[in-house]
Amino acid sequence: MSNRDITFAMTIRAPSHEVWSVLTNAQQMPALWEKSHEVHLTKPEPGGIYRIGYEGGDPADCEILETELGKRLVFRLKGRAPEPTTVEYLLEAADNQTHVKFTDRGYGEGARWDTAFDENFAGWLNMFLGIRKMLEVAHS
Repeated sequence: MSNRDITFAMTIRAPSHEVWSVLTNAQQMPALWEKSHEVHLTKPEPGGIYRIGYEGGDPADCEILETELGKRLVFRLKGRAPEPTTVEYLLEAADNQTHVKFTDRGYGEGARWDTAFDENFAGWLNMFLGIRKMLEVAHS
């Protein structure tokens, strides 16, 4: 199986602690995969759970692989892909703004993987654009 990654970077004009908070403990997050959802980091250490709750669906309990509170979260996502992928949020604070690097690793080849890759790419990008808009409006 060959691997493909979803990866992008953006700057959000808001403090990193606010970006981290939205990514790890939000009751209402901007739409991901066209449905609102919530997230909760239940035990922020390897082996802990990062729960993503979907509107109208069962929550996904993702296993935390690595974490550095406020800066980095790596978890195994059991989502729409045929097999789990590994997601990483990396935040870097700079002058009351936050540089975010996002990666979702481990996409294989074939029609099912292609569908998951396309849907997840659009979902993750829309989510982060929504977070950026929400936080930047709050700071304008």
